[in-house]
Amino acid sequence: MSTSAMNSSRSGSGNGSFISFKRTALVYGAVALGCLVITNVYALFGHGVRSAAMDFMFLYPAVGGALVFALLQLAFPCNIRRRYFRPGYNLYNSGIAALTAGAMLRGIVEIAGTASGLIGIFFLLGWLLVAAGVAVAALP
Repeated sequence: MSTSAMNSSRSGSGNGSFISFKRTALVYGAVALGCLVITNVYALFGHGVRSAAMDFMFLYPAVGGALVFALLQLAFPCNIRRRYFRPGYNLYNSGIAALTAGAMLRGIVEIAGTASGLIGIFFLLGWLLVAAGVAVAALP
């Protein structure tokens, strides 16, 4: 297939900048469900011991991902065409991923009965990436 035969409506301004908020919200919803499954399976094999960090791990992709992008889909049904939106989108998604991974690791460490000061780095970097993503995406 040649490049001229590709669907140009998906390519945005020609640089691959098309972002489907609906698809992103659905993917985040699936990730949130996956987090719930992981939490419950881990608790099952952990002899019923649970961790609040792991129990609420699903909220990062559910609220920070699915809800945010569903609201963006309602507010902006058309594609947002800003020069720096894609890098901001990527930073934001990386921040949500870091927060989710940090919650999972914190839950595992809590269930194991140990502690680690390095897990706080996930949350620090996660929130910094989310803030940077919002700031960069808002640039004209």
